[in-house]
Amino acid sequence: MRRKKYVIFTILFLLIAQLSVGQRLYNGQERWFVGGDIGINRFFGDVSPRNNFLIANPLTMDFYKDRHFAVSLFFGKEITTFWSVRINFNYTNLVCSNYSLNYKTKISHVHETSLLQTIDIFGFFSHAKALSRWDLNVFIGIGSIGYRSQLYDLESNELINEVPENFMDKNKNFCYNFAWSFGLGFGCEVTPNLKLNYATTYRCVTNDLFDGWQDSRRKLEGYAFLQLGLTYLFNVRHTAMSHAKDNYPLEKKSPNYKYKKRQLKYGYVPINKKKQQYKRYIR
Repeated sequence: MRRKKYVIFTILFLLIAQLSVGQRLYNGQERWFVGGDIGINRFFGDVSPRNNFLIANPLTMDFYKDRHFAVSLFFGKEITTFWSVRINFNYTNLVCSNYSLNYKTKISHVHETSLLQTIDIFGFFSHAKALSRWDLNVFIGIGSIGYRSQLYDLESNELINEVPENFMDKNKNFCYNFAWSFGLGFGCEVTPNLKLNYATTYRCVTNDLFDGWQDSRRKLEGYAFLQLGLTYLFNVRHTAMSHAKDNYPLEKKSPNYKYKKRQLKYGYVPINKKKQQYKRYIR
């Protein structure tokens, strides 16, 4: 539990630091956002079949086997027109059966907190009107994942192993590990402040006992998440006074001291400094 707190604290610290740097570099240009997704998952690991890493065809029965719903909530900020950062919260349950190995794994109460970096490929071409309403997002990130795993014999339904050990005898006992995230998604602007988004993301856990069985059959263990959701975008309004203070610091020794003081007091910007003509800020 202590390790989880350290990981979450580190993620929040990195998020605040990155948002602060981005706010200073690109002040007032991009927006904040909050949203949520819902979808289905697909486990991959030692117990899963060989082709379980890839998402199955929705028109086949394999797509609907061993599935659970998953939910995701996120909050973040657009740093530039093509780069954003978010803190992400996921919750789901996982199950997978392998008839050739005669094993079945159940992974319950999977909850993850992660820091995701998002690159919008179409954001590099923000001047193109045809792409202005669309996003092509690439995700990558790291976080902490908590879970409980049970490995069963498929025929007798006998419990073979559980992670953490004897967690049924303890209340709210979970195993925590680091998890890497990556994926690809699309977004469409419904209104200026609302986006519809679809994505396929993968979570790779840094523990070979994620499915309850330690083996070298698979190098990666985790789950895929097919998600559909909405994103609400908003902006924190900055007053002209705060911008004037940043751009025109007052120095009494400066020859333009009176001129800058007038700007701060009345919110004017110069049209012609020699003729003392000013244009009022649009607030």
